[in-house]
Amino acid sequence: MSLVNAEILFLIPLLAQVNEHAKLSMLRNATRLYQIFAGGSHSLLSNRQSRPALPALEQLIHLSDEEVQMHVGHYLICLMARMTKSSAC
Repeated sequence: MSLVNAEILFLIPLLAQVNEHAKLSMLRNATRLYQIFAGGSHSLLSNRQSRPALPALEQLIHLSDEEVQMHVGHYLICLMARMTKSSAC
């Protein structure tokens, strides 16, 4: 299994934790890990592979928790930087 496939397999269960029953601490940890593994400019995920995360991230950005919003926002900035070939991350 390649590293990219392993990263995708890791992130799918992580995203599944984002639901209405999740504790805030779990959401904070999930968004932080997603930011680390998928949000950096050196992410092994392509923009297309990142697409399944967008609905969950859309829900999370509306939470009234500053830490969750910060992690999601950073991920989105890095995603846009990759899409536009910018060096923002």
